[in-house]
Amino acid sequence: MTFDVYTPLLLSLLLSAAGPLAVRRGAPAPAVRALTSAAVLSAAATTWSLVLLAAALLGDVPPVIREAREDGHPLTDPVPAAIGLAACAALVVVAVRVHRAVRAERRTRRALGRLCAGQPAGTELIVAASEVPQAFAIPGRPGRILVTSAMLSALEPAERRVLLAHERAHLAHRHGPLVTAVTIAAAANPLLRPVRSAV
Repeated sequence: MTFDVYTPLLLSLLLSAAGPLAVRRGAPAPAVRALTSAAVLSAAATTWSLVLLAAALLGDVPPVIREAREDGHPLTDPVPAAIGLAACAALVVVAVRVHRAVRAERRTRRALGRLCAGQPAGTELIVAASEVPQAFAIPGRPGRILVTSAMLSALEPAERRVLLAHERAHLAHRHGPLVTAVTIAAAANPLLRPVRSAV
């Protein structure tokens, strides 16, 4: 366990370095799906490694090591206490960061839900009065497209059709859950921030 438990950290660094290159050089759709899956697995593996390191402080030494010590063989602990304590502190930070990320996601979904409330069931496009030109897809059932009045006034009719097609593609390919998953993964493992940006 001495070295294997640190492997997820190394893989996270490698993913953060290679991920943005994969998106730029490969086909975006499969690259984003692969990166999101890799980021979620990497965050889970890193968190599990921290759990294993922290658990070394809680329990008694494994039976094999205890027997070796009883036979007079000098053995060091597989995890030094300082590393175990650092892993405990890191787990607390991970829990707080993931909790905040999930709360922010819920707040955003509630705010978007309020914007969509009162709209007829078949309404796909919602126009919000704003001086900031923005447009985005609101995942859900049904998915909606929110466009500000400033954005609509800045575009020609053909450009508006392109904008709507773009936002419909986000809904059709379920990009929202991918972004949410990689955001929570980056909250659990800050080394994955470049991957989140790439996705």
